[in-house]
Amino acid sequence: GAEVIYPLEDQFYGDRGGRLRDPFGQQWMMSQRIEDVTPEEIARRASAFFNG
Repeated sequence: GAEVIYPLEDQFYGDRGGRLRDPFGQQWMMSQRIEDVTPEEIARRASAFFNG
């Protein structure tokens, strides 16, 4: 089986994503757009995420 490197998680920029490592050592990043976010909203969310 694969090893979870980063579990699937909703991101402030509107995607849900995560990363796995397969038995051969190859890393796979998966993501899906879950909402459309304006540049202004991304900036607001990024500020809240990085600055608490």
